[in-house]
Amino acid sequence: MFVMQPRRSGRSRKRDAEVRLLGSNLPAGAQLASDLHQATGGRLLNFEWALTDLGDASQGCALAVNCAPIGRLPKVHTTPWFPEVPCPAEIFVYDLVYNPQETMFVRQARSRGLHTARGKGMLILQGTLAIAQWFRCRPPVEAMRIAAQREFHD
Repeated sequence: MFVMQPRRSGRSRKRDAEVRLLGSNLPAGAQLASDLHQATGGRLLNFEWALTDLGDASQGCALAVNCAPIGRLPKVHTTPWFPEVPCPAEIFVYDLVYNPQETMFVRQARSRGLHTARGKGMLILQGTLAIAQWFRCRPPVEAMRIAAQREFHD
């Protein structure tokens, strides 16, 4: 699953949201589109994960998020972005994969001068929220960050 958010001019509202989803399971994407529309009134455009669809879906996008395990250990030489498809000039790339810390997708984006974010921060924040909810305490965020760094080093 690979999600892209189109660039918007001016302020956008939740009901105006449009998300472009690329995936290998088109029926699941169609269900997700329906669920998103019912919950928010927003639109989800469903594309097949293919060269031409990636090129079409990425036009005018400001954000690309890899939500799939592509690039995760042990298949670190894989990337969700086909090298033949140019990236939009100002797209921000967010790879939710946290191991390895720098995926091929992130390296691809940086080599093209794009801004990126990696998944380890999200992993830590999800953990802190879970601890706060389950144990009703303030999580040790810095200790969790250090432990994640130690566990998921390259």
